[in-house]
Amino acid sequence: MRPGPRPGSRAGAGFAGDEFPAERSTSDCETTVNGRNPGKGATMRMDAAATASTTRHADEPEQTLRREAVRAVAALDLLGAGIVGIDPQGRIEYIDRVASELTGWSLHLARSRPVEDVLVLRDPATNCDSSDDRGLRGALRILVGRSSREIPVFVSSTPLHGDLEGRRVVVLRDATAECALRWQLSFDAQHDSLTELLNRASFEAELAAAVASAKSGTHHAVLYLELDQFKLVNDTCGHPAGDALLRRLASILTDGVRRSDVLARIGGDEFAVLLRRCSVENAIETAEALRERIAAYRFSWYGQSLRITASIGVVEITEESGSVSTVLSAADVACFAAKELGRNRVHVCKGSAPPARCEEMRLVLRLARACEEGRFQVYFQPIVPVSADENEPAHYELLLRMIDESGEVVSPGAFVPAAERYGLMPDVDRWIVRHTLNQLAQLDDARAPYMLAVNISGTSLSDDRFLDFVREELRVSPPPPGSVCFEITETAAIANPGAVERFMRELRKLGCRFSLDDFGSGLSSFAYLKDLPVDFLKIDGRFIRNICADTVDDAMVEAIVRIGRAMGIKTVAEHVESEAAAERLAVLGVDYAQGYYYAKPALVHRGDLLSLAATPRYPALARSA
Repeated sequence: MRPGPRPGSRAGAGFAGDEFPAERSTSDCETTVNGRNPGKGATMRMDAAATASTTRHADEPEQTLRREAVRAVAALDLLGAGIVGIDPQGRIEYIDRVASELTGWSLHLARSRPVEDVLVLRDPATNCDSSDDRGLRGALRILVGRSSREIPVFVSSTPLHGDLEGRRVVVLRDATAECALRWQLSFDAQHDSLTELLNRASFEAELAAAVASAKSGTHHAVLYLELDQFKLVNDTCGHPAGDALLRRLASILTDGVRRSDVLARIGGDEFAVLLRRCSVENAIETAEALRERIAAYRFSWYGQSLRITASIGVVEITEESGSVSTVLSAADVACFAAKELGRNRVHVCKGSAPPARCEEMRLVLRLARACEEGRFQVYFQPIVPVSADENEPAHYELLLRMIDESGEVVSPGAFVPAAERYGLMPDVDRWIVRHTLNQLAQLDDARAPYMLAVNISGTSLSDDRFLDFVREELRVSPPPPGSVCFEITETAAIANPGAVERFMRELRKLGCRFSLDDFGSGLSSFAYLKDLPVDFLKIDGRFIRNICADTVDDAMVEAIVRIGRAMGIKTVAEHVESEAAAERLAVLGVDYAQGYYYAKPALVHRGDLLSLAATPRYPALARSA
């Protein structure tokens, strides 16, 4: 007969006691004990030394296995992993100390119990039971312990190598620390670090779902709240005081909304609330209650006490509401109107708003939709050589018109002031820049047949992201050298000279040119001109209209031309409307001219800027009979 198992061990690949389960193989060679061959029953004589040597060598594989098992147990213990052995019938055969601590089951209580009684595992994604899942490799599961305590664990399940009866091993590792880190990273990505409210991106995601549900008839509302005179707090008490006020305000707002509502900080001192399943009337009541809560609070900072107020805009989300950005723009406009009407109030664009303001707000909403849908038309007006070389490439200024929902054309004079007032000009500028560069990039000529002048607003110039945008567009759609000229108004240049100079110098490196529009309208035109890398000076049209009758206008134009020549800058006269004015400009040495005398703005055929190459170099003069 074969030697029996040692006390406390199990033959084959089973588990016993608190020992680590180790596979134990048998050999085709048979071991002799006391000179007897157990397999054949024949008598065999060997000397004692040979017997001892054979026995020692037979024990070496087992000892090696046990050493490896001890090392494996030590490694798993360092990892904090627990081991559960399961027999072929799906019952617990072994459970180590770590697994016992995780599950709350001791080996004595767990042995021979069905695995689903001891290892109660749920899939966190589906909340379904996964206690009998096999082949798992580090899967995240929720372990429900004997005391109903829930612990996140990583689970691996594998058949026991070499066991033909179907035993398997489950390894459990506590995932509490990893899950806490994941949760913290997720929380930080979705929340404002100062107030721990949702951030703008998370709020917009919630708002997108609300806008979508409104299409099926479920109405919601958005409150857009901004503190009045928040800058005064920062200037008077310092930024730590401002941060403390924002944290306190977050707490006040949280207490004033329902658990189903979504509250977020979306800007410096700007907050937004999504009121789910709420009528506009109830939204106004909620907004008034929040306004009163804020007004009743007195902010104290090291002996200083300040009264805090807020202006709130209200917008209803209905089937007709546009996109997320449209809804937020509308709420922002309503908040701005509340400030203009005296601050510390709630405003909805209804009959209470002045007719002009209400119409402007509607125009802003229409413009926001037009930006999203690209509803613009491009017009062009030639800039004609007067004293310049006529062999130079043609020069056109691009002019933008908005198309409203009914297909009517809206002139820049109607929508640009509102767009600048409510911060939508960067969106408009982005559209025309991308449209222009995309088409110019299709030109094969190394030297473009024309140069296109694109107007850029002062709002865009103050935004560092706009410079990055233009650089990226130039990289993606590189135009022929010298084919793009950006026009910047003198007012914008004076308002933010540092940003304008940086914008010009960065883009000149990429082959762009620059015109200073409405030159002469400011009080310090010549003072800053030396610092700006300008290619063209566009003389303010107020000096051109009466140049033949007003000697002061004539002298101003002459002075600008002389300064331009001294600095190597070309001059362009705007609003040329008569032959006499054109002749006088030629005498004064103005390089280029533009106006109705030469040509009225014309629609670019089907918006295709490449069609300008086939346009007569100087269109027929639009002279009246």
